[in-house]
Amino acid sequence: MMKSQENGANMEKQPLKDNTGKTELNLFHTSIFLAIIIGIPFCTFKYLFGTLAVRHGMEYHHALVTFLGWLIIGWASIDILMNLVRICLNLLHRESSIEFCLIAQLGRLVAIWTEFRINSDRKEDRPSDK
Repeated sequence: MMKSQENGANMEKQPLKDNTGKTELNLFHTSIFLAIIIGIPFCTFKYLFGTLAVRHGMEYHHALVTFLGWLIIGWASIDILMNLVRICLNLLHRESSIEFCLIAQLGRLVAIWTEFRINSDRKEDRPSDK
């Protein structure tokens, strides 16, 4: 099998050509594979860690540990939903505007905000044409 001429800029769209000349999408380069192999196991780990923190906090009356445990469970829940949305969008052959986890999504939003701010500052610094 030969890879297509794309440079791998978009991992979700790297079709392969088999011996018959048909083009097919490689499962290992899809959001489905990444979410199932990487995203969902990390979400499970976060959920179990949060559950352990809540149990420990409740048993030993540590309000902060209990609160942090619930926070981690909420974080894991959001991440699992994001992974499931990525899987559904990939099955529908649609582009995804979200990342696999909340931290990556926040990083993307900060980058967009920073880019907007930098571009708006540059416009103000330009000398006006007179």
